[in-house]
Amino acid sequence: MNGNRRDVLIIGAGILGCFAARSLSRYKLDIAVLEKREDVCCEITRANTGIIYQGYDQHPGSLKAEMCKAASLAFPSLCLELDVHYRKTGLLMLSFGPRADKVLEKKLINGNKNGIYDISILDADEVYEKEPSLCRGVCHALYSENTYVVNPWELAIAAYENAAANGVQFVFNEEVTAVRREPGGFCISGSGSEWHAKRLLCCGGFNSDTLWDMANCPKVRLIPQEADYLVFDSSCGGVISHVL
Repeated sequence: MNGNRRDVLIIGAGILGCFAARSLSRYKLDIAVLEKREDVCCEITRANTGIIYQGYDQHPGSLKAEMCKAASLAFPSLCLELDVHYRKTGLLMLSFGPRADKVLEKKLINGNKNGIYDISILDADEVYEKEPSLCRGVCHALYSENTYVVNPWELAIAAYENAAANGVQFVFNEEVTAVRREPGGFCISGSGSEWHAKRLLCCGGFNSDTLWDMANCPKVRLIPQEADYLVFDSSCGGVISHVL
């Protein structure tokens, strides 16, 4: 390593930053990860659903559809490699009327176009056979058998530990305050020091658009949206068995 000069600098030590660092650590590169918080996974990663989808929702032919499918197929072996616990729960996307049924049919067609054929539409009797505790009124469900759940902290921390063991430097309490282009790469000002890198990878979560604007013409805008999580007591763990 040469002072604060790196081949690759990654901003953000959430799940994306940790896995990017892990992947790049396979190569002979000097890599550092700058994280504004005191530890990994302190921001958007902690609000991750932890659900590994198959990719039936993505636009056919898109890179996201291709990557989502590939990641889903590789997920069990990834967890085995990192010694991370996961569960294959399956997913039921429920409908409660004709309009919702049409949505499920479109998702099934979309999934098939993406090369996902192990999904199907179940009728009400089949749904209640799988989830007897559901309220009455379900018409159909899109069933995705190969849907997994994982603890996002455990997965991200495993990637972090692997990357660090492979020589990646993680710098905490280092908030990026400025980014500018320079010959051969970038100059990055942090709250504690200045860094130089040939390549810069932004994994800054909700701050990614602000970081982009520091070195490029503004064109990326993130619009946060709210969602609710239903957290069950451990004694209620047997009420449902699928992602709903």
